[in-house]
Order: sequence, then structure tokens, then C-alpha cells
Amino acid sequence: EEENQRKIELDKEKINKLIQNEDKEVGEVKMSVYKDYIEYMGGTGWFIFILVIMILWQCFKIGGDLWMTLWMDKTVFDNDYINFGIYAGLLLFSNVFIYIRLKILVNGTFKMCNRLHTEMLGALAHAPINLYHDIEPKGRILNRMSKDLEYIIYIMFSIGTVLANLLGLIGVIGLTSYYIYYLLFFIPIIA
Repeated sequence: EEENQRKIELDKEKINKLIQNEDKEVGEVKMSVYKDYIEYMGGTGWFIFILVIMILWQCFKIGGDLWMTLWMDKTVFDNDYINFGIYAGLLLFSNVFIYIRLKILVNGTFKMCNRLHTEMLGALAHAPINLYHDIEPKGRILNRMSKDLEYIIYIMFSIGTVLANLLGLIGVIGLTSYYIYYLLFFIPIIA
């Protein structure tokens, strides 16, 4: 029985030598990685187009807010139907640009993930059997691929949300400074 126990221990040691510990990098993601993501999603032109769409969205949103203020101050048309029509039109275009932004962002993210997944599978197919496939557990490989792609999708939508909120903040500051211009002097103090 002791001999069987020793054989089991030796087999466990061989298996432990065969399977390597997973490498993990710690720290910040390099900016070059984000640049690669943007290239995979459609390139610099795609990114600029998204920014233009987001700026137009904010312009129509701010335009709606400004029109509402002018409408309530009775400094525009006397006819409420015309005022409401203009206000509704501005908000409708704002929502159209939100839809366009989300549609382009989703399509770009899926395009990027598809390309990354294809490249990962290609790298796995060309990896040497005795140096990689015999050492790495299949579950670890599949887990890493799915978690990496899930994390990339999360990051891209988080970046889109941050950009949308940043442009919203710039829009609010711009609209506020239109009425209370001296608030612009406090921005450096607040920042």
C-alpha cells in the first residue's frame, strides 16, 4: 500500500511539472493596446466619426435645453405648437445621434472581438504541441479567451460612457456659461 501511495505521489509530481503556472501581468494597460483596439474597431477615422456623432448629439441636446429656456422666457415664437415642434425636433435628432453612436460602437466592438478571437485561435493552432498544448490545461485556455473578450467588451463600453459623460459635462459648462459667463473663471479652480 505504501508503494501505491508513493506511485500516486510521483504521478502528481510529474503532472505538476507538466502544467505550468499561469503568467499574469500586473499594472496599467499600455496606451498602445488601446490604439490597437481602435484600429481593430475601424481605425482612427472610425474613432473621429464616433466623436463627431457624440458632439452632434450633445449639440442637439443642448439646443433643446436652450430652446426650452427661450420658449419659457417668451423670446421666441408666440405659437406654442411651433415652439414645441422645434423643441421636439431637437430632442428627436439628439436621440437619433444616440442611436447612431450606440450602433456604431456595438458594431465596432463586435468587429474587434471577432478579429481578436480569430487571431487568438490562429495563435493557438500554430502553437507547438509539446511546448504549449501539453503544458497548458484546455480549461485555462478557454477560460482566458472568453474572459479576455468579455473584459474588452466591458472596457470599450466603459470608454464610450466616459466620453459621453465628458462631452455632456462640456455641454453643461458651455450652456451655463452662456447665461452666467463669469462661471468660466471658476473652472480652473474647480479642476
